[in-house]
Amino acid sequence: MFAALAILATLLILGRAVRRNEMGARESLLGGLVLCLSVAVDLLTANRVLGDASTYYTPAGLFFFILTQSYVLARLFAAVYRSAQRLSRDLQERTLKLAETNVAIARFVPTAFLDRLGKSDLTEIQPGDQTQEYMTVLFTDIRSFTQLSETMTPAETFNFMNAYMRRMTPIVQRYNGFVDKYIGDAILALFPRQANDALDAAIAMQREIRTYNHARMRSGFEPIRVGMGLHAGMLTLGTIGDDERMEGTVIADSVNTTARIEEMNKTYDAYILISEEVLLKLERPEAYHYRVLDSVVAKGKTRSVTVYEVVDGLADYRIELFTRTRADFEAGVSALAAGDEAACGAAMRRVLEINPADRAAQIYLERLAAQALRPRNIK
Repeated sequence: MFAALAILATLLILGRAVRRNEMGARESLLGGLVLCLSVAVDLLTANRVLGDASTYYTPAGLFFFILTQSYVLARLFAAVYRSAQRLSRDLQERTLKLAETNVAIARFVPTAFLDRLGKSDLTEIQPGDQTQEYMTVLFTDIRSFTQLSETMTPAETFNFMNAYMRRMTPIVQRYNGFVDKYIGDAILALFPRQANDALDAAIAMQREIRTYNHARMRSGFEPIRVGMGLHAGMLTLGTIGDDERMEGTVIADSVNTTARIEEMNKTYDAYILISEEVLLKLERPEAYHYRVLDSVVAKGKTRSVTVYEVVDGLADYRIELFTRTRADFEAGVSALAAGDEAACGAAMRRVLEINPADRAAQIYLERLAAQALRPRNIK
């Protein structure tokens, strides 16, 4: 009776597994049927229901059942192995896609930006994360870009901007800086290490622009001119936005001052202008060709910033003329600061005798002429 109940329970369980289409259920049912049949026959034989017998079939049925279970286990292990391989491939593909995603995201959020915030992963960033550091700021702007873009279709404008940025951005990175953002045709880059990095990057960018202009002129396009301003100071680097969308940005008076300095390139027909703060932070300022140019007051400020012009990176003949006239030009600037307008005018005229294209010297003479025409109070 016990054997009959065990056989019935076994067949019911195996039958239910077959109906559920579980792995190895049919093979197990076949092996179970053979085993149960052999046990039933042996039990009936042992109880002389089927007569006397010298041979028992249970060992053979058990062997067949173990054989089917071995087959089922082999299939199960094979399926597990294939599943493990598939999961491994999926994991590798996901890891590769994650790495590609991180690389793609790094194009929008520089890794240097994360480093400054002390974050190792983008998922750690929250709106409002910020840090304050002393950095050198570089701001660049293409001269007359509006007029230039009017001669191009929107597609040509995008192609031009991408070609230009692909040349400029690697130079910033080469000199230990990173681009904070692109503002139309302008570039705002930050250099956390040394002021020399920022100035060397600006000089290398001007050299690259000269090479780029040669290629543009050979293709029948107009050359471009890019003004660059540099200033250094404390700034706040952080994230703004909300939980749905945020972006990294930098907020500081030094950024506004840098933009104001860059604008002076248009007035003085210059290429690279730096503040006195940057000049004082240079390790070897004598290694550069520079001269004091003027002072600027940033919007909303009252204290002026002394600005210097740097000509490194330009054509050799421009550097040679700049060097020959530097002493007279700076003497004229100092004379005007001391109130000696006559000495200033004489010095600037000497500059123009050697370099008639010196726009800064011309501006100083124009200022002197404008002051001479002003009515004076007669006591």
